[in-house]
Amino acid sequence: MDNTRSLDLSVALAGIPEEIWPLLTEAEGITRRFAPQARVVPGAGGTV
Repeated sequence: MDNTRSLDLSVALAGIPEEIWPLLTEAEGITRRFAPQARVVPGAGGTV
């Protein structure tokens, strides 16, 4: 039995990639916009 889960969504964000990318990939950006706390492990196989 496969217990994996996935979520696929799309969001349109106004701004240039250099401004938007850190908001989606860095803990500080995520906590500023989306969640009260976040931990990010960057790179292939990383986690959010």
